[in-house]
Amino acid sequence: MDGHFAELSGGAGLCYTVPTRKHKREAPIMGEATFTFRVDEALKAEFAEAAKADDRTAAQLLRDFMRDYVRKREDDAAYDAWFIAEVEAGIAEADAGNLISNEEVKAQTAGWRAELLNKLASSAS
Repeated sequence: MDGHFAELSGGAGLCYTVPTRKHKREAPIMGEATFTFRVDEALKAEFAEAAKADDRTAAQLLRDFMRDYVRKREDDAAYDAWFIAEVEAGIAEADAGNLISNEEVKAQTAGWRAELLNKLASSAS
């Protein structure tokens, strides 16, 4: 199933229509819709050629792009919510006095560094 490009009236450009049914005589599939937009003719030709080179239709690639874009936005929103919650938890810990001094951090990381250097030295020999 592939969409099609059509010239807009008055030479205003081209539009791409993503189909909503497998056969013209079928009723539209519930939950699907036609998405029409204007696109530069040269871009349309380059896109169609690139899609064909990948053995894909323009409609398949556009649907994939739309799904990926929505998924990325959802992932970004979930990460932002997680990050904000972590920052708020850290601030609450600090407000409660649960802090580690700079000296303690330096001592702990120096211990980790020494362990790592020992492991590296023993694995090199």
